[in-house]
Amino acid sequence: MTDWKTQYDELVVTFERLRSTFNEQHEKWMALSQEQQGHIARLFAQVRELKANIAATSVPAVTPGKALGAREQESLLKLVIGMAVGGYGYDHAATRSGQSREIAGDLELAGVPLDVDTVRKWLKLAAELLPSDRERTRQTE
Repeated sequence: MTDWKTQYDELVVTFERLRSTFNEQHEKWMALSQEQQGHIARLFAQVRELKANIAATSVPAVTPGKALGAREQESLLKLVIGMAVGGYGYDHAATRSGQSREIAGDLELAGVPLDVDTVRKWLKLAAELLPSDRERTRQTE
């Protein structure tokens, strides 16, 4: 025959054990949650600080429709060829290279898409500013 009192007592003990386990886990969860909220708050503060730093950095504005002067265009082309050679390993003497496509891909990822042929055209124009091999040899001597 079933002893209802014994079964009830066993259920009460099991219930109390489960409640204790739940409370322990709940406390751990709450502590972890507070820690995560602290991390999130610090990250948001860092983002705000970085945005403020970016906004404070003065970059000369390019006015659409305003033509670049000869010196400005030359400086811009020097920047282009310097970054292409130093950052992408661009070789202006190579007959075929994937750097133009890679640069165009990176520009698209940055949100400023440019056609591969346009990149190639500007790299070719900028490469004219590079010193010849003979001039480079003289500069290192």
